[in-house]
Amino acid sequence: MKYLFTLIVLSALLAQVSAQSITNSYQWKAKPEKDNVNRDTSLQAVYLQKTNIKEMIYEQDNLFEYFTEHNKVKILTSRALEGFKTIYFPKSKDSEITREQARVIRNDGTIVELTKDNFKEGIDEESGSTYRYFAFEGIEIGSEIEYIYTIKKNPYHKGLYFTPQSRYPIVEYSFDLYVPENLIYKFKSYNGLPEAQVDTSYTEGNHWQIAMKNMPELLDEEVSNYETSRMAFGFKLDRNTATGMNDITSYGPWAKQAYEGVYRQDKERKGIVKKILKDMDLKNTKQDLLVREIEDYLKSNYSFYNASSNELENFTMIYKNKAFNDVGSVFIYAQLFKELAIPHELVVTTDRDDIKFDPNFESFVYIDDYMFYFPQIDKYLAPTRSYSRLGFPPYEFTHNYGLFIKEVKMGDFVSGIGKIKFIKPLAMDATMNLMQCKVTMGTDFSEPRLNFHQELSGYDAYYYQPVFELITDPADLKKFQDQITKYMNFDAEAESVVFTNDNGKDFGVKPFILDAQFNAEELVQKSGETYLFKLGALIGPQMEIYNDLRPRQLNVAFQYARKYHRELMVQIPTGYQIQNLNDIKMQHYYTDSTGVKLFGFESNYSIEGEWLKVIVDEWYEGIEYDKSVWNSYRDVINAAANFNKINLVLKK
Repeated sequence: MKYLFTLIVLSALLAQVSAQSITNSYQWKAKPEKDNVNRDTSLQAVYLQKTNIKEMIYEQDNLFEYFTEHNKVKILTSRALEGFKTIYFPKSKDSEITREQARVIRNDGTIVELTKDNFKEGIDEESGSTYRYFAFEGIEIGSEIEYIYTIKKNPYHKGLYFTPQSRYPIVEYSFDLYVPENLIYKFKSYNGLPEAQVDTSYTEGNHWQIAMKNMPELLDEEVSNYETSRMAFGFKLDRNTATGMNDITSYGPWAKQAYEGVYRQDKERKGIVKKILKDMDLKNTKQDLLVREIEDYLKSNYSFYNASSNELENFTMIYKNKAFNDVGSVFIYAQLFKELAIPHELVVTTDRDDIKFDPNFESFVYIDDYMFYFPQIDKYLAPTRSYSRLGFPPYEFTHNYGLFIKEVKMGDFVSGIGKIKFIKPLAMDATMNLMQCKVTMGTDFSEPRLNFHQELSGYDAYYYQPVFELITDPADLKKFQDQITKYMNFDAEAESVVFTNDNGKDFGVKPFILDAQFNAEELVQKSGETYLFKLGALIGPQMEIYNDLRPRQLNVAFQYARKYHRELMVQIPTGYQIQNLNDIKMQHYYTDSTGVKLFGFESNYSIEGEWLKVIVDEWYEGIEYDKSVWNSYRDVINAAANFNKINLVLKK
């Protein structure tokens, strides 16, 4: 819904004087210098230069943007050679490629420049978007590739976000923004990138530059958020001195216009809403049950498409085709909630795995994903996510900030006002994995049997419960059930399997339950008069983290807080004793300054008659931690992996 406010801004930027083009005068070196530095080949490649230039120019009273990218890369390994062999860059139907240049600087100093015929156009089959690409010829390890392209298009002023840092170091990085003198922009840098500087020597308009030498590589690491850890910067149009407009990129006017667009009522909308309510035949009156009933109905009977289409946003066509996109779904849900007088707020946020919502820098780059918040029950609903249900929005929308748009009334005047608030993640107890295993051995280990019971709640059930009702083919359903059974336990064939609460309506209300029986012969091994029992295999395979010689770079980031509780009961045959009971005892956890154990792994046992009872608890509270806790986290993860390797030794 970013488009709701775009026209107002564009109309305020016209009728200015043209300036000389920086883009046209920018060229690469006619005789490039070969890099002779002995580079670290473990980095695979290095950007000797990465230059971005964004220039806005008036042409016959129309403002256009020219974006130029100029990269020069030294190839250090065969893997990088393969990765940089073909270069892709975007091209939309509303844009024009005004320059394409590429060349190879070989080890012997010869230069091979690509011709016009080397540049080609392709179409992405999934998205349908167009792209340009070219393939280098004659690349070898140690050679350098260099390319420039310029794209002309209509400018977008309401907020952009660049992430120049990658897994390759950059020797020289720069970003330049050139605009007419009446346009004033604001910048903000993240994760150590220098702030933008104003170039007062530029007299043809306004010029901002971000420059950095020797930008280090950033490698992805386990249990981290790589994208939001990269050096980055955002910028937006703030003022137009020619018109006197200030604070142009702000949420206030957008929230008002978004409210009017979403909640506007007319004859068509009212008629469709009444038809949908009649189809629903709602039974509940309690708010949380009523909202869930609405959500369950729409997600079971209407299809969501991630596509831009008027038909997916028009009320009549939505009702006719039983299909909507993100905008259409927000329209339908909002109108239903308003018609039923259910107090709620429209929430706009981001996927924190891609970009975190900055509460201190208003930018339309954060106007991305939509939810509804119900303050009376303190729960969120995500209309665009088919698997999600009330109270369990996509985890990536939580532990993040968002813009909350609330209805305000002053007499007969009704409008919307926006306020930035934090979207709290769900507590650890909301996502629980409960496992109960009971192993009977029979006489002298003759008939080992396993009764297996597991309950998943919260996000651990996210990809199970809502999926069952979407699978109509019996063969596909059986395959899906087998995958779940094997995932939840060791690689054995179940003799009987029963799933309970396997429906989208149960997600977030009842745990997803699996009950299964197995022949447990593979858990028992005989060696002479000694028997080995694979106790650790009962909790299933566990991730193991090996020591890394490199110091940790990124903070520790969990997807969501969660708990595991396992109860393992193993029958001890008459006359046998377990020789290594102490192997079961484990305690590894991270404790904060107040003594709270924020994440950990603990296991212990007791002997109750002929039964060995083992209790295993594992928990992860919170979402993000400083990188200094990495070693403690690794110890906890490896404790679970070590438990998985435990073999009990039983002797007469």
